[in-house]
Amino acid sequence: MFHLLRLSIALVTIALGVPAVFAQPIEFEPLSTNPWPRPDSGFFDTPPLRYDLHAMEGGLLSCRPFGIYRFYTAKGAWEIAPFSESYFTGCTVGSRVWAWEPYGVWISSDDGRTWMEIALPDLEDPPGYSSEFVLDVAEIDGVVYLSTEYTTKFDERIGRIFQSTDGGKSWSLLSEGYSGQFEGRLLQSVSSIRQLPSGRLIGSLGGTFGGNDVGYSDDGGATWLAFERPWEYPDGFRSAVLAGPRTLVASGTFYQPYAELWETTDGISWTRREEIAANDITRGPDGALYAIDSDDLLQSRDGGATWTTIGPSFSAFALTVDAEGFVYLAPLEGGVVRSTQPVAVATEGGPPASRLDLYVAPNPARASSMVTLALLETAYTRVEVVDLLGRVVAKLHAGPLAAGTHTLRLNTSLAAGAYVARGVVGNEVVTTRFVVVR
Repeated sequence: MFHLLRLSIALVTIALGVPAVFAQPIEFEPLSTNPWPRPDSGFFDTPPLRYDLHAMEGGLLSCRPFGIYRFYTAKGAWEIAPFSESYFTGCTVGSRVWAWEPYGVWISSDDGRTWMEIALPDLEDPPGYSSEFVLDVAEIDGVVYLSTEYTTKFDERIGRIFQSTDGGKSWSLLSEGYSGQFEGRLLQSVSSIRQLPSGRLIGSLGGTFGGNDVGYSDDGGATWLAFERPWEYPDGFRSAVLAGPRTLVASGTFYQPYAELWETTDGISWTRREEIAANDITRGPDGALYAIDSDDLLQSRDGGATWTTIGPSFSAFALTVDAEGFVYLAPLEGGVVRSTQPVAVATEGGPPASRLDLYVAPNPARASSMVTLALLETAYTRVEVVDLLGRVVAKLHAGPLAAGTHTLRLNTSLAAGAYVARGVVGNEVVTTRFVVVR
């Protein structure tokens, strides 16, 4: 049972090894105890590295081995999705929630409250050998990628990627190849697929336990390339966020009990951030980045260039930040704790004066609404619309823009409700709220 946890220590900014000191205490309180079974011994005795925690409307969604769990704040209780029984269970959260186990895929359009099973493509079932099973599902700009793997009678692992452009109603085979090949050749069994601002796809490669290397695809996932020197690149993905033109990746796989933080702009050249061993990384509703290592909860207000310790991590291996700025951690010993106040209130200072000004007019938004942005200098700029849970629901621009004022047409096919227009220039993030009315 957790007690109220208080932290009254100096908060340290990690910047080229030079600490800056702040003095703001952070408090956490227990939100729930562990609702899920934990095996007694053997291979599964340690907490899983594949663990996702997401803030959803009215609660949390926990995707972990042996279960997809939904926490309802009003009830103060967890409920398990009826289909999740396998150790190899996972989910991805975007405009919709996709969940899977080895022989099934489900989709939820109401934040994990209800689920609909998706018909899978025809999967291989070689007699006496490993049947084809689901490794991962990812949805990027309305395109769904389904990764699978099976073993032939010659003990060869075959990875395949299927693609759907109609929400999983129909599938086409995108690529197929042996799992475990290297530089310049097909390498399948791809999981944790992400898209860089350039359109290049990156993913964990290597198969059943989350991949051993990182690879990339420049043809929409049909061909994947790995690297000859994998030690110069992340060892699989745990989580990833975009920070301007950069992508930050919390790296690690099922087999490795360590974590790392890497960054890239192109998916080919990677830099390891030596000062942080990130178990998980996410973006808050204020645009700040949040990460956890074995000891600390960290915040970055400059796109990951510098990090400030704002609290303890309780050796957590998953975190999320809700729309109001409260932080949730899944500590190593089990359960979930929540910050007693929004993180934006608990820290001093803020982002520097922005090179970007952003607003929506008219607001409330209607058919003629436009997003207007003013740039002080020519820069790579990303403009997108997110809902109040931080999920990207529309991408308006990603690329260079000249200094001056620009207008982008707002996608008013959005459902009625409140949204946030977010602009990213370099390490700076600017947001403005607007409402869509019908």
